[in-house]
Amino acid sequence: ERMEELAFIVIPTTHFHMEKFTIAEENLATPQTRAQVWVDKLDALLSMDLPFHKIGIAHPVCPLIWKGDRAKYLATLDAISEADMHRIFAKAARLGVGIEINMSYPDEERDTVLRPFRIAKEEGCKFYLGSDAHHPASFETARKWIERGVEDLGLTEEDKFKL
Repeated sequence: ERMEELAFIVIPTTHFHMEKFTIAEENLATPQTRAQVWVDKLDALLSMDLPFHKIGIAHPVCPLIWKGDRAKYLATLDAISEADMHRIFAKAARLGVGIEINMSYPDEERDTVLRPFRIAKEEGCKFYLGSDAHHPASFETARKWIERGVEDLGLTEEDKFKL
């Protein structure tokens, strides 16, 4: 009942660093099990009765998927199947939920980190920008990475999530 009072609702599904809190330990063991958790959490969210026209999925490729181990984080993203990504993002597009652009990556990681966003765009998802800045000093760095992501994905005004 309170959701109607809110203008925009941001929901993260990638806080895997809260180990054993919302995810069973056995599902955190490998990149493949974490990839399945990524799919299952998004699937569960998109199956809820929510006002998706004003919901944004926060940082879907956040490194918290495997905090502290960049190689395993990237392996987890690689382990998410194309079929699952297409299914999830097609559902997200149908529901009208926004997908947050908020990531950083060196050139050699570009394909892995941007793959989910490319598929989301292909499926018709709309995007919004989020800094996730926890301090004002973080805004300039966030802006640089957000602008790079928008450019690398070729996003335009037509791709914008609008409230």
